[in-house]
Amino acid sequence: MLTVRSGKVAKNKMVVIIPIALVCILCFSKSAFSQEGKSKIDMSLFGSAVPKGIGRVHRTYDEASATPMLVCNDTGYTLVTYSISFLPKGNEFYGPLKQETTKMTDKAVDAIKKYKNTAGDTTRMFVDDIKLRNNKTGAIVSVGSWLCDLTIK
Repeated sequence: MLTVRSGKVAKNKMVVIIPIALVCILCFSKSAFSQEGKSKIDMSLFGSAVPKGIGRVHRTYDEASATPMLVCNDTGYTLVTYSISFLPKGNEFYGPLKQETTKMTDKAVDAIKKYKNTAGDTTRMFVDDIKLRNNKTGAIVSVGSWLCDLTIK
């Protein structure tokens, strides 16, 4: 049975619980308050700047072969790791190939050259799990993924 005293205790609990719940939601959700914004980091793929944020990029096979690199242009961050996979037109999915330096491995470059000669018009290249280290705090930041269409022209 509820009494006047137990009713006041229940109201006091609600006054405490609601702000705590709001703080938890704010801290643990993926919001602007919980992590650094991905759109603020400048990066280049195959020697050309990538539009800020996550999205789709178009490059030619020749650009990819000439400068097979993913570079973080922001001095506040260092590239840690990323992986690339290929889905060439008319061929099977290939990858993921884990990359731990800005320059892509010989295996990845060989795949780009191979698909230029065999896949025809377009090869989809997935750049996934891009991770950067914040040089100030040492924290690892995940930038997400890009879809890169490799074309002949």
